[in-house]
Amino acid sequence: MNKNHFTLFIILLLIFKTEAQTSVLSVADSLYQSGDYKSALKKLGEVKPPTFQTLIKQGEIYQKTSNYSKAIELYNKALTQKESLKVKRALGKAYLAQGNANQTIKIYEEILSKGSANLILKYDLAKLYTKEYRKKDAIPLLESLIQADSLNPGYYYELGKIYKNKGASEFMKSGNYFLD
Repeated sequence: MNKNHFTLFIILLLIFKTEAQTSVLSVADSLYQSGDYKSALKKLGEVKPPTFQTLIKQGEIYQKTSNYSKAIELYNKALTQKESLKVKRALGKAYLAQGNANQTIKIYEEILSKGSANLILKYDLAKLYTKEYRKKDAIPLLESLIQADSLNPGYYYELGKIYKNKGASEFMKSGNYFLD
């Protein structure tokens, strides 16, 4: 009988802990939405030990308030608890906002190497390659995007810009004459 009571106690404890975390996240969201991000961060910081969700929420707030170093720190902590492509992408965006394009490229390439079919991420990586003068990497990525979604004019536009910068003969080969 004691074993059953102990099991019931553990289950109830887990349920209440989950509900408490959910309420903290709700309160923090409400505080942040009203513009009181400091109180939201304080409320999230009260959760001990920090959970995956609270670390992400703190990282998002720090990123939105341009404290990219702190956001990167929190996203990395969250990733030690649980693997998440969404958090890795947010980490990449924080690095990019901080001016570290090479780290962002590494993260995006890692995500895509795991078989992600995220066309938006591929497009962001292609634009980043172009910005970082890695046009040879951008061209095949943009061509694969065109194969996956031929109706998106942004892919053609980015590819056309690359070919135009490479010179007239390459530009004509691209078929993107609408840029001239």
